[in-house]
Amino acid sequence: MNAGIAELLRDRISAFAYVDKIAGLVRPVSFQRAGELTNYEIAGRQLTAQAQSKVVTVPIAIDVDDPLSCDEAAILDLVPDERYRTIVYFEDRGVTIGERQGRGTRVSHIRLVCWINTTKLNGNNFAGDTIMQDFEGALNGAPYNSDAFLGIRHRVESFPAKGPGLFGQYTYPEGVRQYLMWPFDAFAIDIATEYMPNPACLVPVDVEDVACWTPPATKRRRNPNEFTCEELTDPDTGLTDEQLGPDCLNCEGGGPCDDATVNINGVEVATPASGATANLEVVDQDGNQIGSFVAGQWVVTIPEEVDNILPYADRAAALAATGVTPATNQFVVVTDTGRTYIGNGVATVAELVATPQVMLLPVREDGGLFVTVEGVEYKLQLNG
Repeated sequence: MNAGIAELLRDRISAFAYVDKIAGLVRPVSFQRAGELTNYEIAGRQLTAQAQSKVVTVPIAIDVDDPLSCDEAAILDLVPDERYRTIVYFEDRGVTIGERQGRGTRVSHIRLVCWINTTKLNGNNFAGDTIMQDFEGALNGAPYNSDAFLGIRHRVESFPAKGPGLFGQYTYPEGVRQYLMWPFDAFAIDIATEYMPNPACLVPVDVEDVACWTPPATKRRRNPNEFTCEELTDPDTGLTDEQLGPDCLNCEGGGPCDDATVNINGVEVATPASGATANLEVVDQDGNQIGSFVAGQWVVTIPEEVDNILPYADRAAALAATGVTPATNQFVVVTDTGRTYIGNGVATVAELVATPQVMLLPVREDGGLFVTVEGVEYKLQLNG
């Protein structure tokens, strides 16, 4: 019964803005905590020692409202934590039998425990006293009915002494004990709730076996990617128009984009799929990559045209051209001799003319083939 009464009390307390983490009824749960590992060096050898394990007891509830929890665990501990302003839970102190106007009643005895981090409440040293009064006002009130309980009447019985003694039944780890001293605070309220059970609302025991127990869902802070666009744009519970604006959130997108189109000078050359990369090579006639990306454009520099014919009036003029090196696509023509020399990109004009190995001679056809060498014409005879 006290678990249900604790839920009613929690509903009255959770409305306060400074209540960060709140649970219903808790029970002390003990577990074995492994000792810490410590590394030693003795005589040049590395040794590891493990401290003796300890039994740790903490308050556990299965109905925690925790906005900072981002995992799916339904059973969460309620030890003091500096991330929160307050942590509130209820301890079971039993049920006694009473009587009201000749009718049998039950009296639930529950202790509300509240841990406070004053550094998150503007450093107010008296925040605990104010919160205690707020809770007292929320708990006292006129009788009411709620499902399985009739004539519910909450009454604050006492305010136990503040201090670490409120957590005496728990054995917090060493790192948590610092949160039981100032600037952290804690108080408790002992609450008696008188009520009459409502037999019409009792749920019969179901003897059906289940293959798996699923913990109840917890109210927790959700990650942004867990919300659907339908939830975010809900007119009642979703984001405002300002929050949905282009500067914050756009719910109209999503899904893959269309295939891209790559044009070069207005000519379509590729259609890479959404998210893919298209690599187009720009090469010359020999397959060499050319060009560079300049100011948003791919620029290919065309070399200046080179005159293929290098004419010289006579052999003396050609021999004087010691500083000119014809390329492989250039020809040196000596007019008075009629000879043509093929450039090789290495030898100068003077070197080509002085030591000719390959030359072209003018040929005339007149009933035969005639070639002129050094001003003298010779008839060529081809021997098969």
